[in-house]
Amino acid sequence: MDELMKQIKVLEEDTKKIEDNLSKQKLAYANMIPSYSVPVNSTDILLPSTSSEQSSKVDSIKSDGPQEGFNGSKNGGRQQWLDSTLASRRKRLHNHYEDLESCYFSIRQCELAPGEARAKEQLEQFTDSLSKFTKFSSMRPLATLSYADVYNGSSIVSSIEFDKDNDFFAIAGVTKKIKVFEYDTVIMDAVDIHYPAHEMVCHSKISSVCWSAYHKGMLASSDYEGTVTLWDAFSATKTRLFQEHEKRCWSVDFNRVDPKLLASGSDDAKVKLWATNQEHSVTCLEAKANVCCVKFNPSKMYSLAFGSADHCVHYYDLRYPKQPLNVFKGHRKAVSYTRFVNSEEIVSASTDSQLKLWNVEKPHCLRTFRGHVNEKNFVGLAGNDDYIACGSENNSLYVYYKGLSKQLLTFKFDTVRSVLDKDKKEEDGNEFVSAVSWRTGSNVVVAANSQGTIKVLELV
Repeated sequence: MDELMKQIKVLEEDTKKIEDNLSKQKLAYANMIPSYSVPVNSTDILLPSTSSEQSSKVDSIKSDGPQEGFNGSKNGGRQQWLDSTLASRRKRLHNHYEDLESCYFSIRQCELAPGEARAKEQLEQFTDSLSKFTKFSSMRPLATLSYADVYNGSSIVSSIEFDKDNDFFAIAGVTKKIKVFEYDTVIMDAVDIHYPAHEMVCHSKISSVCWSAYHKGMLASSDYEGTVTLWDAFSATKTRLFQEHEKRCWSVDFNRVDPKLLASGSDDAKVKLWATNQEHSVTCLEAKANVCCVKFNPSKMYSLAFGSADHCVHYYDLRYPKQPLNVFKGHRKAVSYTRFVNSEEIVSASTDSQLKLWNVEKPHCLRTFRGHVNEKNFVGLAGNDDYIACGSENNSLYVYYKGLSKQLLTFKFDTVRSVLDKDKKEEDGNEFVSAVSWRTGSNVVVAANSQGTIKVLELV
């Protein structure tokens, strides 16, 4: 009974704090209304018009956020204003009510011990989650590019990565080409036909690319023959080849702290560590099954995670390569991707159609994300602070907020049909989103599908 009364007291205190905050917010917004010009007649906003008079009314309520692009609607600001209305937010809250309820109770659970300061901090944590959950309501295309090759039947994009300054992004895949595009040029092009600033040709299909965090233009690639290649991307020349893997190499990654160090993972069940100034590998981690992905901790020189066909994520301190610091178990199939959301949290993807969030210090899963479909292909995975993006085998991109287990947003790619396949139903297709990358520090994500179509998307 005492326990129940304590829980009721916590709920009552939270309710009172929220009511007090709402009163303050209403008062603040009431004082702002006279200086915020919004048309009284809703038809001024809702009805399409070509007149300059009504266009100016719409412009007055546009927010400053969205970027302009060839594919971006000029009414993007209007739509953003409409989507941020109370009714729109209520609808999203209703759709995720059970998830939000679970999030609230899991955060407040520990309140049954500490004091008032901790209680306030926990309530602010949930408020922050709620704010980030309602921040974006859709994704709008800024540009469309193509990786397709007329001489190659398959155009699957396997990897997309931005360089250290987010000026360029590289796209690579089964056409054996790495195409480098300049982001600002792509976004500002008046016509939606884009040509790469640089292009490199490989001997084999490319599985992964990664930019150096220190040297502008230095790019690493891994391929189906097991080769890891270092490139000067701006001169399109190879600077070094590493050829010790005995089977297909799936993943390559540069260390963010040590500019000379990079890692690769392969079907030969080995993770190799390389130095850019040495011909042979400097360390090797032995796994018990195929290594599908490898990733360095962004802020720790010696910390590395890799995903394996044994259904686990392995986390190592490279100074002690014989034994992992932690092995995260929970996936039912092979782990295809590992990404660090921050220095303490890892998100993993598997062909069990689940993403899982882990803390590097804790063995149990913090949260499981479900909604996308992933049973056999590499579909891409990327993290950006609190948001996680991944592809799906229904030809869609999914965005999750790390505090909730259901998807936040989805974007469906158009299906491009040949003359022979034009009568096929959309659900009969085998298209899937195959690669994804965030533009760090922004709300822009680049995704590609198995037909070689690349979309630059902005969360609004």
